[in-house]
Amino acid sequence: MRKQASVVAWLVLCAVLFLTAGSLAAQQEKLFVGSKSSKKFHTMQCAAGKKISEKNRVVFHSAAEAEKAGYKPCKICKPTRK
Repeated sequence: MRKQASVVAWLVLCAVLFLTAGSLAAQQEKLFVGSKSSKKFHTMQCAAGKKISEKNRVVFHSAAEAEKAGYKPCKICKPTRK
């Protein structure tokens, strides 16, 4: 009986981790990252956005939020068209 409870608990934990990982990826797709030094913003998948150092990185929840803060969209990933 105790072994079954451990197996059930392990399966529940795996399911929670699997679902959380999927939702985190979906949340990241909705985020934008900007550079304090260039004042440009990118999608989280953009190669240029991934190169921004931690000290210069700013995270936005929407393209409109980034533009309101004075950031320009990246010409590579074109974040405002998604």
